[in-house]
Amino acid sequence: GLLRSLSTGDASHVVLLNNDVVVTPQWLDRLLGVMETDGYAAVGPLTSEDNPHSLAALRPAVADLPTFNGEPPEHRAGKLWAQYGYRSLQSENMLSFFCCLLKKAAVREVGQLDEQLFCYGEDNDYCKRLVRKGHKLGIALGAYVHHDHRVTAASMGDGWATAQQQKAVEYLKDKWKDIPAEAVVGPTWAN
Repeated sequence: GLLRSLSTGDASHVVLLNNDVVVTPQWLDRLLGVMETDGYAAVGPLTSEDNPHSLAALRPAVADLPTFNGEPPEHRAGKLWAQYGYRSLQSENMLSFFCCLLKKAAVREVGQLDEQLFCYGEDNDYCKRLVRKGHKLGIALGAYVHHDHRVTAASMGDGWATAQQQKAVEYLKDKWKDIPAEAVVGPTWAN
């Protein structure tokens, strides 16, 4: 998809979006606003649990994140927008590609996803490549997209996700030897 986006159309941005997400009203406008305001090459929204963009994962970096108790995605999106608007949090090394807006100019510079990675690790790798080229990555605190994390992987059968994750970790450790192993997987947040 990324490769094709470079050869077709005149859009200035590309969106990567998993099949197991529920978008909320104005999600794309909010991502675009943060990207334009803060100069990011890639930006993603907040999301549900078990993800680097989840409220729980980001709470140590953003202490005033609200708590939700079963509210629907639209309610979460509205509350986050009211509290944060176009505020963002910069990631030093990674965004989750369940939902990610990329500047097409950055995609032209960095290229396509590494085809050795499938379903896990491709976002880690691509973001490291973006950062190495001097691009900034950000999380739009006022944007929310619900992600039913691992729905697709669960449909592949027992053990598939674990095997894919392990394969990705080993590949990334080898590819990014100059990065400490503990920094290969997962984001680091800067205020």
